[in-house]
Amino acid sequence: MDFYRRFEDKFRGSRELIKSRLRVYLSFVEPLKDLDPDATALDLGCGRGEWLELKRAWISMTWH
Repeated sequence: MDFYRRFEDKFRGSRELIKSRLRVYLSFVEPLKDLDPDATALDLGCGRGEWLELKRAWISMTWH
């Protein structure tokens, strides 16, 4: 494991920990699917991409 990955795990938390913290924000995004089912999202400064992973999984479960 490289230095930066160890640094992130120690001071930011594991990927699973971060994803569990981010799940609370899905309720803010959910109403948007009713406004525009074809909408896209842009995540600036996404770190390791946990939010994008969580959103991708949530979209595949709810937008079919």
